[in-house]
Amino acid sequence: MNLYNYIFYRIYRTTSRVNNIFPEFSTSIYLSILIFINILSIILLLKIPLERIGLNAIYAGLTIIYVVNHMYFIKNNRYKKIIEQFDKKKGVIFLNVMILIYPYLSFFFLFKILKIDSITTFITVGILVLIDAYFYLTKNKMP
Repeated sequence: MNLYNYIFYRIYRTTSRVNNIFPEFSTSIYLSILIFINILSIILLLKIPLERIGLNAIYAGLTIIYVVNHMYFIKNNRYKKIIEQFDKKKGVIFLNVMILIYPYLSFFFLFKILKIDSITTFITVGILVLIDAYFYLTKNKMP
């Protein structure tokens, strides 16, 4: 099992609940932002000053991550093959839970590295969880 494809698949399945038009693009953007947050967290953890990297390099990095994800998943409709492949398999519960909390942990660790106070961190992550839960629970009730 390709873990990166499976992460895309699980995020796609969640995203497609609220985005019926182009969930593959939303998923690619979402995954790119998560990867960028993880890379940014590592950079900050290594105490590399962002001023040394520069704003243009940060934008370029985010753009490169998105283009690579776009080329990998969207070009030649690879995402359809990935979805088809994992729709046939039964998911591993532990892995599904880890992928479910991955975005929240990414934000949590970034906030901790940035030394944002715990209350703000928990409120922000809590709001993200509530928004996800709201859209997940109300999707079938929306017109």
